[in-house]
Amino acid sequence: MRASVLREGRMVYRDDVPDPVPGPGQVLVAVRSCGICGTDLHFAAHGDEMLALSDQLAGSMGAGVMKVDLNNDVFMGHEFSAEVLEAGPDTDTHPPGTLVASIPVLLSSGGVEPILCSNSTLGGFAERMLLSAPLLLPIPNGLDPKHAALAEPMAVGLHAVNKSNIQRGETALVLGCGPIGIAIIAALQADDKIEIRGFGSFRTRQRRGRTGRNPKTGAKVEVPPKKIPFFKPSKELKDFVNTADGVPAA
Repeated sequence: MRASVLREGRMVYRDDVPDPVPGPGQVLVAVRSCGICGTDLHFAAHGDEMLALSDQLAGSMGAGVMKVDLNNDVFMGHEFSAEVLEAGPDTDTHPPGTLVASIPVLLSSGGVEPILCSNSTLGGFAERMLLSAPLLLPIPNGLDPKHAALAEPMAVGLHAVNKSNIQRGETALVLGCGPIGIAIIAALQADDKIEIRGFGSFRTRQRRGRTGRNPKTGAKVEVPPKKIPFFKPSKELKDFVNTADGVPAA
């Protein structure tokens, strides 16, 4: 089976990956589409630092650590859509041919394995992978699998908005208009009574220092100058401020 794997900081093509076999509660699927997340790019460039930080966070929270060996191939890809091929033993799930999305987690007798970066658990950068039957979400209404693969990042944006408890008549400021920032804006637009302001650039060539509205989301967008002065939200922008610019200092 073919797969793209992370090896020594770069993606490498392989055609000798063993086909996965579903166990109880698992489903074999064929990947139809998979996005490249910023996390994938960061891990490829700074995997050792991310693993060290993960260990620190896990230690402080009493959680398990990410056991990834960067000296061996790493499977990645967590923004995916897929087609059901085969169910594991004693597994009740959707019929073969069903297009699905899923929370990027694999359940097994050994515990819970995030589908993020692993030496053993396949991700969406492979032809086929295993998913957990209870976590499958059928793709509705003939939605294009390429669009359905955006379910995971869109869920991140929706989760941020839900946690904010923003109310009608309040103002939301989104700092950073990359994929996650746009997902937050899209979730906010479910309520047209919320004023949305985005601070960032949708295109690298967009003229800096401009203010306008994104034609697809309708959000007011301010393109920052090269040197951004200290920014202090005014009273009208204090209701909900979300930072999605990927800058650790933020």
